Amino acid sequence: MDALGFRRRLAEMTRRRMMRRASFIDPGPSRHVVPNDPKDSPVLRAALSAGADYLVTNDRHLLPLNPYEGLRVISMTEYVEVLSDEGLLNR
Repeated sequence: MDALGFRRRLAEMTRRRMMRRASFIDPGPSRHVVPNDPKDSPVLRAALSAGADYLVTNDRHLLPLNPYEGLRVISMTEYVEVLSDEGLLNR
């Protein structure tokens, strides 16, 4: 938490909110594999299975996949820009 600049209370509130709103996906077997880091493959599969529009990550193995079969793989900074451009974030 400290490494990300979040206060412990804010981090815990955010975690609880995410857990209440999250849908857990069992991606199962798939042909989708992250070439340079197969351990990241479940993240990619879950995003595809969920029908996500964005996979927001700063992972150096996932970012080069953008775009991936209709899924936009973007950094956290890029996502903040998307939200701002759509008027969903006050800056």
